[in-house]
Amino acid sequence: MKIQSRNFRVALPRAACLALMAYAAAASAADGYPSRPISLIVQAAPGGSSDITARVLAQKLSVAMNTQVVVINEPSAGGIVAMQRVKRAEPDGYTLMIMGTKAAIGDAIFAAKNIDVLRDFEPVAQISTGQLAVVVKRDSPLKTMEDLIREIKTKPGRVIVATGDVAGGIQYLGAALMREETKGDFVIVPYGTAAKLTTAVRAGEVDAAFELVPGIVGSLRDGEARALAVGGTNQLQDLPGMKGVPTMKDVGLPESDVTTSTFVVAPAGTPATIVKTLNTEILRALSQPDLQQASRSRGSGIPEPYSAQETKIQLTREVARWQGIVKQANVKSQ
Repeated sequence: MKIQSRNFRVALPRAACLALMAYAAAASAADGYPSRPISLIVQAAPGGSSDITARVLAQKLSVAMNTQVVVINEPSAGGIVAMQRVKRAEPDGYTLMIMGTKAAIGDAIFAAKNIDVLRDFEPVAQISTGQLAVVVKRDSPLKTMEDLIREIKTKPGRVIVATGDVAGGIQYLGAALMREETKGDFVIVPYGTAAKLTTAVRAGEVDAAFELVPGIVGSLRDGEARALAVGGTNQLQDLPGMKGVPTMKDVGLPESDVTTSTFVVAPAGTPATIVKTLNTEILRALSQPDLQQASRSRGSGIPEPYSAQETKIQLTREVARWQGIVKQANVKSQ
């Protein structure tokens, strides 16, 4: 017993010393942060809304933090490649990721290859919000959401509604929610990308479409498409084609109201001091009028200036919300 006691007394200081050394190393790293370039991973190909957002933000952060912030594109189904890369990265603040609502859906629907959004990533800041719009071709006889719903009811199984994603994606889920809420029988056709959907809408190949505003903003701006309704509170009244557009709640479809959020996250275990530094600089960048104007011109909204802790709460709510939406829409991964 005495030997065990002596070993315990020796082991305890060693454990304490190791913990203290780890803490000191983390504190030292945080004190000198950043001392080298930061990688900002994007889950999409160059040119998309999230890529543009990342590049504008990276430019602002590079100046503010006096270090290079490099945007790296890692496109893949469900963003899995990017998430795995960031999950495996050192939690030192030098690898960050732009992560949107798709990741929250992945938690609920795609069985994302041992990825747990809330376990594997440390939320840093919320950087944008998005709204899902129901749109039709410029000269469509459907002038209102009431017209679209009436068309669906009178022509069961014959109305085609397009989405700019794959089955199980954000836009697809929005259309599926409307199908559930209206008890309507219409065909949902996922076009895979916003570009393909835009072509279909302009050509009159579909009766209506569900698309995030940034994906259809060009057609709204030039008048080739019209929005019948939009998710959220329509923060985009100044955007061409969006003035006076009612919300889904306004037209009596509160269960089909779909909005999205985009976050910057770091690997789990990133020191709180580094997360706070990043949060402060990102919020400062988001407060600048030129960045806000650029975001709105692309059809994205600016969120409240949440702290890192508040951002964690927002992400937790986002995951829970989309788990509920997936169940409510009765959609399976395909």
